[in-house]
Amino acid sequence: MKANPDWTFEAFAFHAIEPLASGCAAAYATVTRLYNNGMGGQANHRFVTDLAAIEASVARGWSIEGPVFCVPH
Repeated sequence: MKANPDWTFEAFAFHAIEPLASGCAAAYATVTRLYNNGMGGQANHRFVTDLAAIEASVARGWSIEGPVFCVPH
């Protein structure tokens, strides 16, 4: 993105690392990616760390795509 003249780099918003095969280290929270299956005619993704939010989204028809990265607590 930094090379694209249509975008302005402002700053890094957060630090993330790739999860290990065993998951995220204790000092990190797992970020799970969800997909709305194109509901309402618009494809959308959600990135969450909270299990209750994941369960609520799944109950509304979202699909779990899995853990995608780890962020510090």
